[in-house]
Amino acid sequence: MAAPNFSKRNASRYFCIGRNRYFTQEDIDELELSQDMLGQFDQYGTQESYDWTKSILMDELKKVGYWEPDATSRWSYDRLNYEGSYGSVYLAKTRIDFQYAGAEFYIDIRVKENIGHYSGSCLDYEISVSGCNFEEGDFDLCDDYNDDFFFDVEDLIEKNVCGNLGMTKLQAKNIIKKLYHTISKAKDELELIFSRCCDDELYLDWICDYGCGIVGEAGYDSYPTRLYEEREAA
Repeated sequence: MAAPNFSKRNASRYFCIGRNRYFTQEDIDELELSQDMLGQFDQYGTQESYDWTKSILMDELKKVGYWEPDATSRWSYDRLNYEGSYGSVYLAKTRIDFQYAGAEFYIDIRVKENIGHYSGSCLDYEISVSGCNFEEGDFDLCDDYNDDFFFDVEDLIEKNVCGNLGMTKLQAKNIIKKLYHTISKAKDELELIFSRCCDDELYLDWICDYGCGIVGEAGYDSYPTRLYEEREAA
């Protein structure tokens, strides 16, 4: 059984970085290498390209308020020798907070690099939502936000997020509207950064579930235009 190369949870596309590089004829001519090197894996070129892309990505994230997590919040790996197993490393995080109807709401976003099964990585993110008020203290609204999750009025009322039940009942729908708007804006901003910094933007073109090829085998193709180009054109 084979496995698709890339894995993501929340990103709308496969924003890929660090794809394997192989020696081309241009490389051989420029570097005066042996012709036998044509098509061979270029470890130095792959690492150099990856490091450069990663540096640009981190700079862009920091410009909009993200910061690198401390060492205890992430693990390191040799990305060129990870033995074909999926895994993730946290690159950066941020917290968006706002006050509404007597409560403080926190939207925490963590940027992830998901290691490819065979080559490269793709960028992804996780979102959680929590808050607090002076009367009731801390509350959690969502540990793992995704497109299938929806905020529920009754849940907000049960947790009395405003610290005043009457106020919570009155403002619950407005709070949910504010949360959706804030999260959507943050996701759009983050994915535009991914789009401007990544090497490739791919979609899952096909996957073999049964009847042909190897079960689990998958193929990818590139979007005709980058996400940031689509947004600029709009």
